Amino acid sequence: MAKITITKGNEFMIAVRDEITKDDLFIEQYERAANILDRIVGASIEVRDKKEFWKSQDYENNIIAFCGERGEGKSSVMMTFVNAIYHNSNKEIFLNCKNVESTYFVEPILIDPSLFDDVHNVLDIVLAKIFRNFYDCYNNDNQRADERTREELLDRFQKVYRYVSLINNQKQMLDDEFDYEGNISKLTKLGESTKLKEELTELIKDYLNFMETRDGKKQLIIAIDDLDLCSANAYKMTEQIRKYLI
Repeated sequence: MAKITITKGNEFMIAVRDEITKDDLFIEQYERAANILDRIVGASIEVRDKKEFWKSQDYENNIIAFCGERGEGKSSVMMTFVNAIYHNSNKEIFLNCKNVESTYFVEPILIDPSLFDDVHNVLDIVLAKIFRNFYDCYNNDNQRADERTREELLDRFQKVYRYVSLINNQKQMLDDEFDYEGNISKLTKLGESTKLKEELTELIKDYLNFMETRDGKKQLIIAIDDLDLCSANAYKMTEQIRKYLI
């Protein structure tokens, strides 16, 4: 019989479980998410092995959606699942997930949609989060990588942030588009903005290698909770996820 544990005083709080058992009320959802994750990891490995970036534009969706009515436990299920991935625990639900078992997952990025507004978007927050993780990691262990590797990663951060800034400045891009007396530098800016996804992919790859020094396949989990709460910027946010994070 499936069971659920409710702690008095925490009835309306997100519950992140350290262990997922077979009698968990949401065991079916955990196992389904594990199978989807295994397919995603397998597909991303195939894409990564391709040398030409343009060949990797069409591959399996890398989003796992936890859907339900408010109060049904979707946030708790998602966070418990992310916790299980990161801490490499609850091997039972990943028993048949060969791709997951052979992959290292670095510290997940948790995003609160309430931070989104007309100025800050999902790309800004993802960049800020991974830069903070990189900064803290390097300060705690400055022998993790040599100076050259550190500088190259910082340069990659700066380049991607510049591209994101160009994308965010839609008004300026529109003015440039209709400025017929413009020069070649505007065409260069347009080219830079279209390279964002490629550069972001390379940044994540370098970031993963910095954060996880063991040899092997590495992945980053980005968890976005209560996406529906950001109704004012929901379309813009989902479009950025579709364009740059899938």
